[in-house]
Amino acid sequence: MKAILSKFFKDSAFAVKFKEINVHILIGCLLLFIILHTTYALTIFSYPYDYKVGDIVSEDIVLSEDYHDLEATSALKENVKYEVDEIFTIDPKVYSDAKTSIGEFYNKAYDIRAEYTEEVEIRERVFSYLLRGSFGLNEEELKALSSMEDVDLRLTENYSYDILKNILRSEVTDENIISKKQEVTDYFNAIEQIDEAVKPIIEKIVQFHVVHNSHLDEAATQAAIENAQNLVEGVVIPAGTILVSSGQALDEKNYRIINELGLNDLHTFEQNIPLLSMDVLVILMLFLMYFVVRFYSHRYKKSIMQVYLNFSILILVYLLSFGLKSLSVYIMPLASIGMLIAIVDDFSSGIIYSFFATVIFSVIFSVPVSLAAMVILGCMISAIMVSGVHQRGRIFLAGLTVSVINAIMIVTYLLISGSQSGYIIESMLLGMLSGVLCSVLTIGSLPIWETVFRVLTPLRLLELSNPNHPLMKKLLLEAPGTYHHSIMVANLSEAAVHDIGGNAIMARVGAYFHDVGKIERPFFYVENQFDNNPHDQLVPMVSAKIIKEHVEKGLELGRKYKLPNEILAFIEEHHGTTMIKYFYHKASENLEEGVEIDPGAYTYDGPSPTSKETAVVMLADSVEAAVRSLKQGDVKALISKIIDDKIKSHQLDNSGLTFGDVEVIKQSFYSNLSSAFHERIEYPQEKTHINVIK
Repeated sequence: MKAILSKFFKDSAFAVKFKEINVHILIGCLLLFIILHTTYALTIFSYPYDYKVGDIVSEDIVLSEDYHDLEATSALKENVKYEVDEIFTIDPKVYSDAKTSIGEFYNKAYDIRAEYTEEVEIRERVFSYLLRGSFGLNEEELKALSSMEDVDLRLTENYSYDILKNILRSEVTDENIISKKQEVTDYFNAIEQIDEAVKPIIEKIVQFHVVHNSHLDEAATQAAIENAQNLVEGVVIPAGTILVSSGQALDEKNYRIINELGLNDLHTFEQNIPLLSMDVLVILMLFLMYFVVRFYSHRYKKSIMQVYLNFSILILVYLLSFGLKSLSVYIMPLASIGMLIAIVDDFSSGIIYSFFATVIFSVIFSVPVSLAAMVILGCMISAIMVSGVHQRGRIFLAGLTVSVINAIMIVTYLLISGSQSGYIIESMLLGMLSGVLCSVLTIGSLPIWETVFRVLTPLRLLELSNPNHPLMKKLLLEAPGTYHHSIMVANLSEAAVHDIGGNAIMARVGAYFHDVGKIERPFFYVENQFDNNPHDQLVPMVSAKIIKEHVEKGLELGRKYKLPNEILAFIEEHHGTTMIKYFYHKASENLEEGVEIDPGAYTYDGPSPTSKETAVVMLADSVEAAVRSLKQGDVKALISKIIDDKIKSHQLDNSGLTFGDVEVIKQSFYSNLSSAFHERIEYPQEKTHINVIK
């Protein structure tokens, strides 16, 4: 098994990739983690006090925020429970049962009276026998009812229902039952239609049914208690209150308060869980970011300096956002990450770095998911907008776009969450200000990144392409022929590089400066000569040495004028390792017998071009000089011959150019040179005495 695993890690692609881990990306991730951890650990998870119950405090313990004393509030609510009256509910069944009972009594009475209409004595006996004991009525009272006329008896029944209904519709309790029964007496005393002798009997029947008609409604009572408790204002100790003065002992209550507010370090694992959770989450995101960035940097051959530049931007924006977070999370300029990295690197890097940075920062700042999505969207759109930017106005436009996105997302989010209109407007304005701040930060910090990291941005290229650049003005004044030659090479190079999909502006700027070394001895180069050629007085080896020196002198001047490394590469590589054939052949013609020529003395030190742009400038440099000196002949054939010679001498091996690119370059050179050096029409001399009107 050990042998199998060893072979796997030795031969597999995984082992190869593992050995290619970019240490500098890892250092960038670790540095970012240290800064992240330090800031949120010192602020979010810091504890101003470290006391136990009974400790003498060394300074005033002052509440930094309002403390809601839940224990005291709970005690107040408990007291309210005993102040709320119980709620009783009237039972309608009591009246229903009473009405049924009285109805049954009268129905039996009616039946007996109907059966014994004429037999009065028998009716009284049956009445007394069948209805005895009803409602506490005695025999005499029953006989009195049996002897009543039907109309009067029915009248008493109806009055009984009326008074009973009025009484039982309200609450009858132990406290008011006597008064309720008295209401029955008062009611019948006021009725003249009933015989006075019968009134006490009817009162007795009704009063028998005046009973308790309510029960405790526990649900309603509990709801009343809860409503009363909800009205109780919570006990709040306001911020700024001195909880314990210096020199006093910390009691249990105040100990509980500072613990609940998270002001006291309890040295517990549970208290460290938020910090540990944050660390784990950030490490996981940085771990994923490391692999994505490493893969992308390896594939597109990013430099170590470029990696450190991108991480420096992340750290700067994080620290700035961390400081602004106290105002609002909506004002943090996180979108400037995508904008800056897209300019100093490329828009793909801007999207990658800004995505991971936004997710990590959103976790640290507790930004809602919807708002984090807003920031990511703003980063991506702004990164695309400023990619390859040549005007600073586009950076400001990208910032305004971020402002609009922020405004829309913030308003939508806060409306859904039910925030107050004033807070929504304030947050929207802060979000829009964030976009403006992103533009200001990007434009303002670009010169710093360009200078410190020697990074070449499109905006920096535009500055270098300005004819008023000190080195270009020096070239124009001291070597005008070389200056104009450089302009022509720049035109050819820019068009050709554009056609093959390269960095056309870089090719133009590189062509401007590729021959600045000729400033040192301008008249030793044919384009600056008028009558005399100083090489006629020199041996070929010395002439070749002087010609070769313009590369070295150009590098010295370029570094003196702080040209970026990418532009210095054009100076260093525009001749590659080609031979200075004119002086080599001249030396060969005058060579004494037995003496050998050192080809190295007549060969440029190189290196050969390492990019498409420097390779095109090399070809344009040779082609332009050759075509300009061509008196007559096939321009297209000359271009093809010069470029083919460069290929045969292996000058383009490391440039990345394909044969398809080479054909495009040839066609581009021919199109531009044929239009620049076309045969001009010879106009006749104007004759002053002829006035030609067309």
